[in-house]
Amino acid sequence: MEPLQPLGPEALRQRIEQIRARIGQPNLDKSSGFGSLVGHLGGDNAPLNPFGQGMSIGKETPAELKGKILQAAQANGVEPALLDALVQAESSYNPTAVSKAGAKGLTQLMPDTALGLGVTNPYDPDQSLNGGAKYLSSLLKQFPNMEHAVAAYNAGPGAVIRAGGIPNYPETRAYVQRVMELYREKRG
Repeated sequence: MEPLQPLGPEALRQRIEQIRARIGQPNLDKSSGFGSLVGHLGGDNAPLNPFGQGMSIGKETPAELKGKILQAAQANGVEPALLDALVQAESSYNPTAVSKAGAKGLTQLMPDTALGLGVTNPYDPDQSLNGGAKYLSSLLKQFPNMEHAVAAYNAGPGAVIRAGGIPNYPETRAYVQRVMELYREKRG
């Protein structure tokens, strides 16, 4: 694992605000009676990763999702390790994850994008994985550079086109770094 790069004061302030926003709208675990941060902190008391979209560190792919990820990746011509890395970074394998922007499910598709991909229930793991894999596949065709395709998944294709590569957004840069790191780990 590569050491974390220090952030400047403005980027650090922005990241703290993002974390505060996520913590301020926790996914309440009703079974415990406490306002735990299941989903927002990766669940299962996973350590907080303030630099990644999916905030758990070192989480293994749940057994019930391994086959589904493999199937969705193969059906859409995407490397399974890349789709797996994206799912971990996007939702920490939480099929009911919802971002503050409104992205939903394992692959965190925005509602309009999901519908355009044929996803009618973003919380259904099969639909979310197939929709996310289909979208990632289209981005890999549009941006043959894998890092640019991953950046487009996070920031949108228009932002990548305007920037001529990875946009200079701290969140997107951290996201690309995180997905690529996970991808390398999952490839072995």
